[in-house]
Amino acid sequence: MSSTGRRFLCAVAAIACVALMGTARPSRPAPTPSPTASPTPAPINPSVMIYPFEVQGDLPSATGIQVAEIFAQQIQSQADINVLPLPAGVARANYLSNALKLSADYYVSGFLTPLGDGASLVQQIVSVQTGIQVFSRTAIIQNTSDAQAQAQVARTFIIAYSGRYSASVDQSDAQASPTPSVDNGSSVSLGGLGNLFGLLKHGNRTGQGSFAPPVKIADANKPTRVVIVPRVSGPNVSADTLTSATQALQATLSRAYRTQGSDLAIVDVAQSADRICGANRNATVAAGSLSQVHQSGFRGKTMSRFTLDVYTCFGATIFHTMQTAAGLQDAINATAAAYAAAHPSNS
Repeated sequence: MSSTGRRFLCAVAAIACVALMGTARPSRPAPTPSPTASPTPAPINPSVMIYPFEVQGDLPSATGIQVAEIFAQQIQSQADINVLPLPAGVARANYLSNALKLSADYYVSGFLTPLGDGASLVQQIVSVQTGIQVFSRTAIIQNTSDAQAQAQVARTFIIAYSGRYSASVDQSDAQASPTPSVDNGSSVSLGGLGNLFGLLKHGNRTGQGSFAPPVKIADANKPTRVVIVPRVSGPNVSADTLTSATQALQATLSRAYRTQGSDLAIVDVAQSADRICGANRNATVAAGSLSQVHQSGFRGKTMSRFTLDVYTCFGATIFHTMQTAAGLQDAINATAAAYAAAHPSNS
């Protein structure tokens, strides 16, 4: 081949190499696979056990069961809480073990005490896994709507506490509006309850009936916080009657608490709470006030109206109630029982 031909072939080969280099694509690293996001597990609906509310005084025993039924229906008014069937015959000492056995997350219990035209309702919520009371609230109820409203307070707390959705519940300020009963197929039914107002009528309005004192607790099991009982006051009441009332109040409170009397002459207990407590800064001060009115008529009797105010050593009011009965001891029983129901640990 001539030199011209060889030069032509070399030129063609060079052009081909340049073309191939121009069309070749640079290699790319293999893409890193993106991690697959783990699905967020759906929150588990909390299970709640509701025990019949314990009744005190002369409230019908059925009231406690019916209030528990209202709580059950209202708390399970939507599908985000599972309310277990209402138990029967479970002693208060076995509430926790029974709830654990049935795999409940929380249990609700409480007390009903005659108060004015209605009842003082104390509701308490306990975390079953820890055994710790996580919520407590006292309210006055006079009818079904009032009970429904308090059930909604319990429902709101359970939802927030269990993390079903972000919410802030202040135990002292939680409020709820009554909601209508919802028939969601639950086995819990209000039956023929209708309105609680009739059930909440009791001898306290007329002075009839017997008022039970607080349940007696063994000394070793009483709260360590002491209740100091100063002298009962009362306008137009004899000194002997006030002395008897003071002794009766301390004796009645002693059924549930460790108590001690006070010899100080006190006019305004709230302002003098610091002096009354002295060195015992963890005490509470239970101040009683008595007024008596004689009813005229053929069967006239003396009505005793007893007011109980309980203060901290700093003078802050933590409890107030007023009860009227035909007998002084009955009136004192009612006030002491109301306090014991609302503050079993005297807190």
